[in-house]
Amino acid sequence: MMMPIGQYLAKRIEVIAKCAPNNDALFPAMQDKKDGFYSSQQQRLLKKVVEEETGMRFELRTRRMTFGQICIDRGAQLLAIQ
Repeated sequence: MMMPIGQYLAKRIEVIAKCAPNNDALFPAMQDKKDGFYSSQQQRLLKKVVEEETGMRFELRTRRMTFGQICIDRGAQLLAIQ
């Protein structure tokens, strides 16, 4: 069974390929924005939506650590993750 983050990443690849192929943000802003990243306010709004949809609560600061650990667990080089 694929974990929720795996499902998200698979879907993200599909959507990004169509809308913003050069965007490497984990949670890309899909609007016409130069850097493709969300502002702090937009991140908080996204967090609220994700929590409501999944029923799971999380802290924004932990997502980077979690993603980094997943990459390490899958064999990514530490320098690439940094």
